[in-house]
Amino acid sequence: MTFFKRIKLEKHKPMQTKKEMKPRTARVLVWSVLLFLVLLVPFSYLKSQQALNKAKVIRKDTVAMIDKAKGQLEGQSVSGSPLYQRWLDPFVNEYLTVPKEEKAFKERQKVLSSMMSVDLSDTVRTNTTQKLVKKELYDLKKEQDFLVAVYRTTVEVTNPVEKEREVTKDKKKVKEKYLENMTTEKSMLVNIPFKEYEGRFKVVGFPYYTDETELTKGKVDPLEQEKNLDSVKLADSEKVEKFVGEFLDKYCEGNTKDMKYLMAKPEALKGYEVSDFKTDVKAKGKNYVVYVTLYLRDKESKEVHKEQMSLLINKKEKTYFVEKMTHYIGGIAND
Repeated sequence: MTFFKRIKLEKHKPMQTKKEMKPRTARVLVWSVLLFLVLLVPFSYLKSQQALNKAKVIRKDTVAMIDKAKGQLEGQSVSGSPLYQRWLDPFVNEYLTVPKEEKAFKERQKVLSSMMSVDLSDTVRTNTTQKLVKKELYDLKKEQDFLVAVYRTTVEVTNPVEKEREVTKDKKKVKEKYLENMTTEKSMLVNIPFKEYEGRFKVVGFPYYTDETELTKGKVDPLEQEKNLDSVKLADSEKVEKFVGEFLDKYCEGNTKDMKYLMAKPEALKGYEVSDFKTDVKAKGKNYVVYVTLYLRDKESKEVHKEQMSLLINKKEKTYFVEKMTHYIGGIAND
């Protein structure tokens, strides 16, 4: 008989320990992580710089847009601003409208004098009347220290024309002369030199006409002659003045091909003839600077229009040649 029960003990498996990483593997892993970080830093910097540059561009465009809008609201002269046009439109209306009544004509002169810094006292009044039919701002150009607004215009000109007709007097047919108003339309480009200061404007030279190709500050001084020019002997002055007269006659014939023999940049004007002109001849080295006050007569309406121009002339053998011409006083002596 067995007094003791045999207890069967379970065998315990020995605990398995994790294998330690080999030193070589550890080094490879560490260097891989470091290499990844080294490559990541410049890439992140590059991306951040690109984002920053893009933000700067956006900010610059935004500021420019805001400044432009602000300038338009505050009345400053910026590209596309209508401020100068709002001032020039009434001037064009007044300048190109010539009334028949004496009182209305004097009122026109008064208004123009307040908008211009040139003398209008010698303006010649004729029997011609003129009405502005339509106008359109065509261009805006920078000249020296002022701007030139170019308007495309159409005017209706009415002037008395002398005619003959056959009438019966004392049972005889005779011819008598009479006046009949004739109205015509003409289109032209009107160039208006003006200055702006703090949102106020003034016309600083006489508006001048050009043929169309295919395509208020309190006191503003008018455009003036350049200084430090020499006087010219009377004999030389008379020769230059004679050339200028011939030049102006050719200029009014409207043929730019002929003008290339007289000037470096050929210009011409159609529909007008020289009524009168005055010159002030100065010397600049071997060249001449000539300031011209020109009175142009419309061939159809006989209306007289006053302009000013400056000519830079040099002598070539027995004749003269216009190197440069401006449609205002000045702008050539410093060339």
